[in-house]
Amino acid sequence: MVIVRIKRIKIQNWTVLIICLIYTIVFYGIGYRVNYQPDIYTRVNAPHSYYTNLLKTDVGGRIVSDLIWWILRWGNFKFYYYLALFLAIVIMTTACYRYGLFLIRKLNYENGNLKIVIIITILSCITIENIFSAEYLIYADGMVDSTLGIFLSVEATMLFASFLNTGGKSKLCKAGALLLIVSFIYEIFPSVFLIMTLPFIMLYSSSILCFLKNQLFAGALYLAGILPKTVYTTFIIDSSRAKFDQNSFSDSVVEYLPSGKTSSQFILSRITFGMWGYAIVCLFIGMSLLVVVVRRKQYLEVIKGIYISMVTVAVALIPFILRLSSDYKPRIYYPLGMLFGVLITYGIMIKAFNLNSNMDTSVCTIVIAAYMVIQWFSFLQMYTDCYITNYEDQYISRMIGECIDNYEKESGDAIKYVTFYDDSERTKYCINGWNLTKRAYSSWGSLSALNYWLKKDYLPGYVDKELTEYYIEQNWDVFSEDQITFKGDTAHICMY
Repeated sequence: MVIVRIKRIKIQNWTVLIICLIYTIVFYGIGYRVNYQPDIYTRVNAPHSYYTNLLKTDVGGRIVSDLIWWILRWGNFKFYYYLALFLAIVIMTTACYRYGLFLIRKLNYENGNLKIVIIITILSCITIENIFSAEYLIYADGMVDSTLGIFLSVEATMLFASFLNTGGKSKLCKAGALLLIVSFIYEIFPSVFLIMTLPFIMLYSSSILCFLKNQLFAGALYLAGILPKTVYTTFIIDSSRAKFDQNSFSDSVVEYLPSGKTSSQFILSRITFGMWGYAIVCLFIGMSLLVVVVRRKQYLEVIKGIYISMVTVAVALIPFILRLSSDYKPRIYYPLGMLFGVLITYGIMIKAFNLNSNMDTSVCTIVIAAYMVIQWFSFLQMYTDCYITNYEDQYISRMIGECIDNYEKESGDAIKYVTFYDDSERTKYCINGWNLTKRAYSSWGSLSALNYWLKKDYLPGYVDKELTEYYIEQNWDVFSEDQITFKGDTAHICMY
């Protein structure tokens, strides 16, 4: 009997691992082609001394990330890209695998049938590799450190949940140490710990007093990681990103959020099909939980569900409130992306979704499948946007290169400097998709992209006032030779 049980567990473990690996490859494997972003162009051929210097000068205070780059960024960029992609897939698969087995044990489905094992495993995947995680694997330099930060946050969650169940102060210490490391990878990730622990706090709290104690423990661990990071960025390195502007956060919420407009960008314009789809499936799960617990007259569970949702939103905003980050980009929504998985996990814990019931299993399967379709097409759109912008950067670079070659042959002057200008309406983001990717030629990476694709070493040139006034009155929709003016050893180029 014992031998049979061991064999069953081994089969179950292999099943979980294979599902996690397939899920990870299906979603992140879309990035099988090397893609470049504006800031990546500046680092493609950067000498290793660049990363050594970054360890001393990084204004974001992400010293663990800087150390990982320093270790990995030797030699050819394409080799690094595929190495980083491979490591990121391994790390994310491992995180999903370990958390999947952990959920199966904690939800008491260790001897469940194959269908239940598959559902819980995919639940682990959609919680960790959620709809807002793609950006971490789109930016080459962020693949390994970002996925490692997520992995360590998941490990801290499991340690804390085990502490709630069986005790052991050493588990708290280990979880706190992991969160300290995570904070110096990326300040968003400690929020992951707070969100993922919510269902377990509910599960292992026998009274309101016990719940408050457990939640305070979780909050203390979070602060143990995030406060040293706050002190480091604000006072030790005096980070420009940590400057506290009293009106910055309130203005974004009160004044700009209703219209989606800030002084630099449109926040709501980044809400797309994938994000709407995610909101809809979250709403469906939330309403399903509400109907079930109200029918059972479990009104306390309603309060718990609302609490989980509110805390998820609140902790995701903490880095902005503390001025640890000012990036309004899809990657900062990652903690919010865990809400769907956390709500389903909570529903299974309270038996609102009973996986031994064919009806409940079918509902979970359909909703999870719908979510996966929405996420995959969203990922496909983002990666496609990357490849399109890379092609545009390459095409424009070659067009500029041909114009430079013709000028040098006709004039006899060699171009050493390049200056870029704006026309009247500059398009910074892709029109379609999640507006995640940027053309280098409509953002800060113009010169780096030009040098990369042409294999040149052009330097930034002087700004011509007359050309500045002329270009700002024009409005191009595509790149043309009319946007290039040559003067001596300098090429003046207007972007669109």
